[in-house]
Amino acid sequence: MKKLQLISLFALAFTWGVNAQNTFPSSGNVGIGTITPAHLLELNTSSSTHALFKGTYTGIQGIQIERNGGDNIRLVTNYSGYGGGLESSSVLRFAVNNNSITNPSMYINNSGNVGIGTTNPLSRLFVYKGASGGSPHSFSDITVEDNDNGMISILTPNNRDAYFGFADQDDSYVGGMQYDHSNDEMTFRVNNHNSDMVIKSNGNVGIGTTSPEYLLHVNNGVKLRKTTIGATVGSAANSWIRDEWLTGNSGPPKWDESIQKWVRPSGTYNDIGGIIYQDEGTYFIRHQAGSQLEYTNTELLDKAYLFANMFNGNVGIGTTSPDSKLTVKGKIHAEEVKVDLSVPGPDYVFANDYDLRTLEELRKYIQQNKHLPNIPSAVEMEANGVELGIMNMKLLEKIEELTLYTLEQEKKIKNQEERLQKLENLLKNK
Repeated sequence: MKKLQLISLFALAFTWGVNAQNTFPSSGNVGIGTITPAHLLELNTSSSTHALFKGTYTGIQGIQIERNGGDNIRLVTNYSGYGGGLESSSVLRFAVNNNSITNPSMYINNSGNVGIGTTNPLSRLFVYKGASGGSPHSFSDITVEDNDNGMISILTPNNRDAYFGFADQDDSYVGGMQYDHSNDEMTFRVNNHNSDMVIKSNGNVGIGTTSPEYLLHVNNGVKLRKTTIGATVGSAANSWIRDEWLTGNSGPPKWDESIQKWVRPSGTYNDIGGIIYQDEGTYFIRHQAGSQLEYTNTELLDKAYLFANMFNGNVGIGTTSPDSKLTVKGKIHAEEVKVDLSVPGPDYVFANDYDLRTLEELRKYIQQNKHLPNIPSAVEMEANGVELGIMNMKLLEKIEELTLYTLEQEKKIKNQEERLQKLENLLKNK
C-alpha cells in the first residue's frame, strides 16, 4: 500500500513539473506558457505563436467577445477551414455592431481590393455610400461612390496649408494644388513653378501672375483657338468673345482651322462671329460670310462704321463696299494729308519743247468743250470722283501754264509800252 502511494506521489510530482508553466490561479486568470497571467487568458511562447480552435461542427465557427449589454465583436468563418475571419474563398470581412457579417463594414477580396460599405470593390480602395449609376474608370485606384452629393475633405489647422500632389519616379512633387490658408487662395503648379495659376478669395483668376486684377488676368500673352459664348475679356462686365450668334435657323458658325477663317453653315444667319463690347450701347467687331471684317453697332450687315475686305485688303469707313484701299463715305477732318504721287510733277510745262497752246487755241477749246484741256468735265468728276493726287498735279499744270501766259503777256505789254513811248517822243519833237 505504501508502495502504491509512493508511486502515485511520484507521478503527481512529475506531472506538476512538466506543466509548471501552465497555471490556473485562484484569481481566475489562465496562463499557458506563463505562471503569472495578467489577463483572463494569456499565451506566452518563445516559438511561433499559433492557436488552433477546431471543432467537428460544419457551420459558423469562431470567437466572440461580447460586452454586457449585447455589443460584440466576432472573428468567425462561414466555411470549414482556418479561423480568423479568413474564409475558404480567401475573402476577409470586418463587421462592427452587427450580429451578421453578410453586410460587412470593410471587405478585402482575393485581388487585394478593399471595399468600405461594399462587398464588390472595383478599385484598390472603394468607398461606397450609395449607387451613383456609373462605373469607375479602369485607371482608378481610389473610388468614392455616392447616390447624393460626394466630397473628399482635407482638414488642416488654420495656420497650415492643404496640398494635393502628384509625383513620378523622378520627382516626389511634379505638380499639384495647394490651398494657401494665410492668403486665402488656391494655387496650381507644375514642377518647380511657384504658381502657374491662382484663384483669389474674391474670385479673380490669375495665369502667369499671383496678383490678378480682373476675373481673368493673363500675363505674357493669350492665344485663342476656339472661343465660346461668355468668355470674358477686358474689365467691362458685358464684354465677351463669342463664335456664334443666337439668330438663324441652322447650326452655329465655327472656325475652320484648315482655311484659317470663320465659316457659315447652311441656313440664314446675321453674323458669323466676332468680338462684342457692350457699354452704353452694343458694338461689334465681327466676321461676315466670305472674308469680311466689320465694326458696327448693329447686327444688320448693310451698316458698318468700319469695314474691311480681307480678300483685296480694301477698308471702308461708313460703307460696306470699299472700292479702294480706303473708302470713306462722309467728311474727313485732318490736320495734314500727305499724298504720294502716282504721276510726275508738272515741271515739264517749263521745258523748252513743251507745246503750250496759244490763247486763241485755248479760247476755241474752251468754247467747244466747256472745260480746260487735260481737266475732266463736271460730268466725269460727278460720276467717277476726283483723285486728289492726280487732280492736284493737273491744277498745278494749269497754274504753270497760266504763269507762262502771264509772262508772255507781260512781254507783249512791255513791247507795246516801248513802242508807245517812241510814238510819244516823235510827236513831241514835231
